[in-house]
Amino acid sequence: MTASSFDLIVLGGGAIGLSTAFHAGKRGLRTLVLEKNGVLNDAGSSAGASRQFRLQYAQKYMAELALASQEYWAELQGYTQKTLVR
Repeated sequence: MTASSFDLIVLGGGAIGLSTAFHAGKRGLRTLVLEKNGVLNDAGSSAGASRQFRLQYAQKYMAELALASQEYWAELQGYTQKTLVR
């Protein structure tokens, strides 16, 4: 067994965990993601056909956050060459 060291260990490979790992990696951090259900599973609300993107929220800050996230979705689509948001 070889030892490895990481700057950041992310628990959970859902939308928040993978976003955290993605941005940490862009900053040069050695990052490990631990996900109990495996990579790209259908267990979360942000996977596959159940993926949701909406702008209507009771709280104004949530709508603003959703709008601000669109540039990041576009950036991620550029990396993956897959349609993530329609």
